[in-house]
Amino acid sequence: MASSSRPRPHPHPHPHPPGAAAPETSSCGTAALGTASWGSKSIWSSNSTVTQQEFTSFHNIDRLLFTRLVQSLCRDMGQSMQVMALWLWLEKTGESRQLVDCMLKWPDTLVTFLADEAVLCLNCLDTPPSSAFPPPPHHPCDIPYTHFVTKSKVSLQFFRDNRLDIIPGITKIINEVCARAFEDIILQQLQDMGKNSAVFMIITTTTIIIIIIIVMFILQICTIIILELVGINIIMIIIIKIKWCRVVVFHNTLIIKRQIFNNEIAGGNMFIGGIKISAIQNQQQPEIIPQDQRTIFLTFSKGYPISETEIRDFISSKHGDCIEAIIMQERAAGEQPLYARLVLDLSCSSIEAILGGKSKAKFNINGKHVWARKYVRRNNEAPTPSPSPSSSQN
Repeated sequence: MASSSRPRPHPHPHPHPPGAAAPETSSCGTAALGTASWGSKSIWSSNSTVTQQEFTSFHNIDRLLFTRLVQSLCRDMGQSMQVMALWLWLEKTGESRQLVDCMLKWPDTLVTFLADEAVLCLNCLDTPPSSAFPPPPHHPCDIPYTHFVTKSKVSLQFFRDNRLDIIPGITKIINEVCARAFEDIILQQLQDMGKNSAVFMIITTTTIIIIIIIVMFILQICTIIILELVGINIIMIIIIKIKWCRVVVFHNTLIIKRQIFNNEIAGGNMFIGGIKISAIQNQQQPEIIPQDQRTIFLTFSKGYPISETEIRDFISSKHGDCIEAIIMQERAAGEQPLYARLVLDLSCSSIEAILGGKSKAKFNINGKHVWARKYVRRNNEAPTPSPSPSSSQN
């Protein structure tokens, strides 16, 4: 850790250029603010050759005072950075030498008074000249603690009259000194604030839960005492409550099961032994879907024969085991069937699912084109015969 004190270089190594007139002094006896050196060679300016460790070591006492403001005195970080910049500006302009170093040795009460007066000075800088704050006239001792420790005649009127010269200087110190020297302190303070907020939330929630438990316990005790006073047996009350809870749970379970059963029937999604059950006026009646309404008509290209096994394998690979039968066109031996009827099982969702929601679909089975559509039986055509066991197993 670097030493807590360091010399503050005077901003004016030469009072005035050779041959030039001495700088004018303000009403408070200090050199004119416009002559202060704020160039790139100033000790306050950022220098690429200075490492962060060297920079923070040089500003160690500034960091200690800033940490004291935001941690020990619990002051706002943004406001504390502006207050530090104001005090550093007072050191730089010669209004108060070694001010920060001295403040580290003073009690918290005096540091708080000085910080409050610094905030008043900053408010004067933020107030346009036409404003009525602070109200004139200004007494030289309107900031008595600052006036006492700086041994100068600075006042609110001084900051108000010279605000156009002071504001750029303080802004430069904030950007080039405070922001860099206090960066890690601010980040650590923000992390601690986040942790403290989380701990506060946990403690608050736990406290509320404990209070609720205690209140419920007290209410239970009060209830038992009242019941004992009126002569009611507590054990009988507990037994009655337990039995009542069992009855309520059993009753609610029956209601839920009945509701689930009714919903399945009302939705028409219940099948028993291949028979679809639907609800009609709260009566479950079987409904058998006709075979023609479960049939898809397939047509083949001449010269590209397709077997029943190829059709079955293709449909099963896409939609699972949903085929009840495949009825190929009856042709003489050696001749190619040009169409077939595909009968879906009752468990299949719908013909639209097979056709992809279209009225007519085109399949590619082993490189051979097959057209499919919903089967419509002609008036002069016999109903679809029931498939034989051998046909449904092929």
